[in-house]
Amino acid sequence: YKEIITESLKEKLSPELINRIGLILIFNKINYESARTIVLKQIDKLSEDLIKRGLMLKVGSNVIDHILKKGYSEEYGVRNLQRVLDKEIKSKIADYLIKNQISLSPTKPMLVSVDMKEGEGDSYEVVIDIV
Repeated sequence: YKEIITESLKEKLSPELINRIGLILIFNKINYESARTIVLKQIDKLSEDLIKRGLMLKVGSNVIDHILKKGYSEEYGVRNLQRVLDKEIKSKIADYLIKNQISLSPTKPMLVSVDMKEGEGDSYEVVIDIV
C-alpha cells in the first residue's frame, strides 16, 4: 500500500510539499473485537483514575456493547469511542456526584455501578448508581 500511496502523492503534490512530509503512516481498519479491547482498556484507565479519587468502577457488559454500538463504525474506526465514553460514563458520573452532593475520600472508596436501563420504545440509557 505504501508504494501506491507514495506514487499517488507524487502525482498530486509538488516535490517541495512532498519533501516537507516527514512520515507517512498507513492504518489498517480496526475490527469490532479490537475496538472492544480498546474500550476495555479505556475503561480500565478510567477505573484507575477514579480509584485515586475514591470511586471503584463497575461497568456492565451491556454498557460496553452500547459504547461500541454508538462509537464504532467500519468507516471511521474507533475515533468516536472516547467521546461516547466521556458522554455516557464520565459526564454522567460527574453529574451524579454534583447532583447528589457526594464528597469523595480515597480512604473510603465508594462503588460506582454503570449499567443500562430500558427507556421509552427501543431506547436504552446509561444509569449510574453509587453505593
